[in-house]
Amino acid sequence: MTSLTPASRSARARNAFTSAPALLIASLSAVAALQTDAQAASDEISLKFDVYSGNIRLFNIALGMQVGGPRYQVNASIKSKGLVSLVAKTRISLNAKGKTAGTKLRPSAFASRTKSKGRKRNISVGWDKKLYPTAKRNYDLSKEKQNALAKVVKPGMVDPLSHMVRRITNPGGGKPCTGTERVYDGKVVGEYRYRLLTETKFGANAGGAYHGKALKCELRYRAIAGLSAAKLAKQAKQKPVFTIWYAPVAGNSGQLYVPVAADGKLSGRAFAMRLTSGSVSGKSLATRRAVAVKRNPDLEVDK
Repeated sequence: MTSLTPASRSARARNAFTSAPALLIASLSAVAALQTDAQAASDEISLKFDVYSGNIRLFNIALGMQVGGPRYQVNASIKSKGLVSLVAKTRISLNAKGKTAGTKLRPSAFASRTKSKGRKRNISVGWDKKLYPTAKRNYDLSKEKQNALAKVVKPGMVDPLSHMVRRITNPGGGKPCTGTERVYDGKVVGEYRYRLLTETKFGANAGGAYHGKALKCELRYRAIAGLSAAKLAKQAKQKPVFTIWYAPVAGNSGQLYVPVAADGKLSGRAFAMRLTSGSVSGKSLATRRAVAVKRNPDLEVDK
């Protein structure tokens, strides 16, 4: 990592990262796939990450979820740390729940709550019988943004955390970390495009709590609607790309691929996200990863 950035630049760093909390969560959701079926036992997954820009620790991310059974639930929190917290203390909490049936996922509720610089912004999303998502906010969106969202929000579109569950449980099997999906967080519709890069080893010199075999994945993000025309144009020019590593481990419901690290840029600023602790159904990743992983043709990298 680079040398310590001056404290006077921490406010800019905070603004860059808090403007896109869904992308931090997306960095997790992009990297997981779990082979399971309707009869498999469920798994409880607990992960904690630190997010850095250079040597400055910006955020701590805590993620807890229950997956693999007929119902799922996910809770996540993002908290500012260090110099960023001194400039503008930020807290973001997200939660989602829903049902799974075979290869189908039916979200029932999503909520996000953000508190920064004394301002609170709350969003909740619910789904009707036709799986059309409707958002409620404690603030108003401009007519421009409302009209843009009305054109692209579709039935079956899920929130970021439910999208994570779809990636983790990987209903129907197939190659992990591939495909494209549009996701709605009640404010922005974003498109997530994935590509499996290679099988590799995540070394100790890369930082974090996990070192060992990993799959390297690419996520390309594109905002579709919900931002101003100027911000959409700026993001289209920046073309956010994330690199994610995830470790093959064994859960109660089958083989999992657990995120351990991510690198990329948000609002033009580089960040590094590293796992600080992780467990699957009460056992640490270090224990879980001791289970041998059989060769899987679905993990062959696209040429």
